[in-house]
Amino acid sequence: MKTNNPLPEYTPPPPPRSVKLRRALIRRYDRPQDVTLYETDLYHGCRTETRYLGVISVPLIEHLALCVLIAQYDYSTPKIVAACAAHDLSEVYLRDLPTGLKDVLPGYRNLEHLWQARIYDALGLYDGLDESAWKHLERVVKGVDTKALLVESAVHEHPGLDLMVTETGQQPNFDLCGMYVIKIQERPSLSLWNTYVKKTLQPLGGIEWDME
Repeated sequence: MKTNNPLPEYTPPPPPRSVKLRRALIRRYDRPQDVTLYETDLYHGCRTETRYLGVISVPLIEHLALCVLIAQYDYSTPKIVAACAAHDLSEVYLRDLPTGLKDVLPGYRNLEHLWQARIYDALGLYDGLDESAWKHLERVVKGVDTKALLVESAVHEHPGLDLMVTETGQQPNFDLCGMYVIKIQERPSLSLWNTYVKKTLQPLGGIEWDME
């Protein structure tokens, strides 16, 4: 039957493609060297994993993007930026736990180190660095991570911000707070992944980049 309605007939969008998350098949978490690192696993883990036990809403992808932004702002050295982009990817496989809980779970700490070493090794981040240089890089990444933690906690009004300031001896950088709000917060996860993480890490190889 003809009508005077000029609008086209509504066509529902196609159902989303099923995503094969191969990390669901991992059985030996003590053998990360046996696991192939797939972009699909890493991206979806970064998109869905929430930091701070959900006290404030900060997906892992936002945290990594902020760390890359800070590293580019403070250092611009490719290896430092890459290490910051990758430094928490072990959480995709192990989840994030607060520091106090990690301190009483030495087995978790060991697994965290194993998985992070697997990821760094795959990306070639150890290449060309002796132990002293690597320890220095770890300290730099930790400093970037702390800056990001303070920025996220300030922007999202984490109830423990004052304690974090006391423990770290640092204040949130309010220029970085503004950059976080403008460049990262509320931006789509896939855009953050492509702009900050994938763009930084893909040239290094070591990961099966299986997303279009």
